[in-house]
Amino acid sequence: MLPLIYLPAYNCAKTIAPTIREISEAIAQNSQLLVVDNASADGTATIAADFLKNSPWQGRATVLRATRNLGYAGSQKLAFRFARSQPDIPFVVMLHADGQYPPRFLPDFFSKLDSGADVAYGCRSKATFGDLEETPFKVKLAITILNNLECLLTACPKVKEWHSGFVGYSTAFLKRLNLSAITDTRHIDGNMLFAATKLGARIESVPIFKRYKEFEGFHGPAAYGYILHCLGLMLKMPGTVHALRQPDPLAQAVSSDFETVLKP
Repeated sequence: MLPLIYLPAYNCAKTIAPTIREISEAIAQNSQLLVVDNASADGTATIAADFLKNSPWQGRATVLRATRNLGYAGSQKLAFRFARSQPDIPFVVMLHADGQYPPRFLPDFFSKLDSGADVAYGCRSKATFGDLEETPFKVKLAITILNNLECLLTACPKVKEWHSGFVGYSTAFLKRLNLSAITDTRHIDGNMLFAATKLGARIESVPIFKRYKEFEGFHGPAAYGYILHCLGLMLKMPGTVHALRQPDPLAQAVSSDFETVLKP
């Protein structure tokens, strides 16, 4: 039984190998790796596969390339269906392939999930990490406002951050969930947290920091569109509880919209 680290990747040719290389040797020797390349145009999948063939992950790594852009949510659903179709994966932790979330926190996620948590999610903490936490002020302000609204409108006040892309789930939790009822928008991470609270799952937070200075930020029309998705989803979430409690068939575990570039 080895946990799975899942890297969603889109045009990450420059960052995919450095991100994987940053994962500690101890973690690499005791886990599996899944890269889902979301129809990148820069050869991300090939670069990842070539790197992994001569790495500590050899024999425990899978690289899938979507044949069309499934979107951020679609990539996650593909990965989660893959994870719950494998009998030897106790939990999966998502680590973005762009390198903004430091892999140094993986042991903290593993510890939470090993101890019985259904969900472990990263919570950015300037108080804990000081200047290492690089989220710009405007982004942090928007996230804080959205967090407070979501806690209020969904009656889930204990969630500290709804907008972290550094998150892990037990496969037992994923098997209880109807992924088809989860949003297809970029706010899938928040919708998964909402589902977890309503299903009575055990949820743990992990203090983290996020790197922005050396990376391309999420801004402009895409950022405003994300905020609108969040606001709309907040109002819809309470009405989706019944659907979330009806697990989709495990026979639909893996989508056909991908090709395997590397397998163990």
